[in-house]
Amino acid sequence: MVRIGPKPVDGTSGSRSARRPSVLPLLGVDLRGHTLDSVEALLLLGVRAGIRDFIMSQIAAPASAGSPALWSASPQLRGDSQVSAFAAAVPDGHSWRVNTSDALLDDDLDTPPPARPWVMRPVTLGVFLVVGSVVGFLASFALAVEKYEKLENPDAVLSCDLNPFFSCGSVMEFPQSQLFGFPNQLLGIGAFIFPLLLGVLLLAGARIPGWVMVGLNIGLALGTVLVMFLFYTSIYVIGVGCPWCMVVWTMTIPMFVAVTAHNVLAGSFGRAVAENPLARVLAKENVAISVVWMLLIAAGIVVEFWNFFSTLI
Repeated sequence: MVRIGPKPVDGTSGSRSARRPSVLPLLGVDLRGHTLDSVEALLLLGVRAGIRDFIMSQIAAPASAGSPALWSASPQLRGDSQVSAFAAAVPDGHSWRVNTSDALLDDDLDTPPPARPWVMRPVTLGVFLVVGSVVGFLASFALAVEKYEKLENPDAVLSCDLNPFFSCGSVMEFPQSQLFGFPNQLLGIGAFIFPLLLGVLLLAGARIPGWVMVGLNIGLALGTVLVMFLFYTSIYVIGVGCPWCMVVWTMTIPMFVAVTAHNVLAGSFGRAVAENPLARVLAKENVAISVVWMLLIAAGIVVEFWNFFSTLI
């Protein structure tokens, strides 16, 4: 910022001359009929902005033939050499001084804040939690309905019985479908309620305490462990894929990654984790992590059921 201010020009301290500074015509300021006292008032009311605009135009505009610009278009604008060049271009005897202690662009250029990761924006995170929870809930509910249909009629063909390689009904016949003595899909029906509720609260603008988000993170972590166990059991032990189960996997894993990233960046896991460079990089790349994770699961399914997928080529 270039500051200007009056200084005595007649050799006596305190006396003020009506002499107009020759720099003002360069700035496009018409002070005819004004005394220096009124000039000071004008400066306080906005002449400084005009001076900055003039200097910026000198920086941006190329010099015309025979009339060099007062300022060069150097990227380094903070050096005294540029300010001195401006002062030297003003005729001798001017009654204004150039303050070189402040940077020109400090007050004029506001650096925009860096974009916040999407997991740190309440609306986007809330929408994601709501959509993921609704899809996961509906898939779990559909599995529960078809489980009871299968109990009533063991010969029934379910909507997700696509072929010998992908059949919910075939998986339901194995004990792994009831790990805790009741159908696994009931766990999904109950588990997706909590992230759904928190997603709605985020959309409503509620401030969610950190410990609540950590609790959600723990629940999703347990769900992810169960999902990976069921993936291994279904694909590599039973040898049959469950389509509705895969929908649940596709919702649970990205939700776990996103909430974990949020808690890392928000400092819910502690300051040490929040300031760890590696943790922050991984948290900001949460989408890529989710995509790679799901691609690895898909690749495992394709390789294991290659006899089926090879017929589609």
